[in-house]
Amino acid sequence: MAVLGEIQDYQIAASAVFVISTLGLVVNCLVFLFVLRIPSMANPFGHLVTNQSIGNVIHLCLFSFYFSPMVFFDIDAMKKYSHYCGVFLIMSFEVSLYTHTVISLNRFCAICLPFRYRRIFT
Repeated sequence: MAVLGEIQDYQIAASAVFVISTLGLVVNCLVFLFVLRIPSMANPFGHLVTNQSIGNVIHLCLFSFYFSPMVFFDIDAMKKYSHYCGVFLIMSFEVSLYTHTVISLNRFCAICLPFRYRRIFT
């Protein structure tokens, strides 16, 4: 435990993770809202971007509101159950990763197979 008023290295790291993940959370929420509001994004690509932003929001929420406070304040009770948080972190990361792969495939088909694109992705 740190002496009151003395900032430890792990607290600086937790603060940096909190700031970056909170910024990412705001940006991904804006992406989610913009994709829903823009009529031209009502297509398979827009649905994939929405799916990826949801996965990212879950991932970033866990980092902002579970991981960062656990590390900054050195909370043992949160450390005891952090493996559950880890499972959700891995699942949300996998959702984002696989969605990113499908988005890449979607863009590849849109560029290289423009006449088959509608049949493949609808």
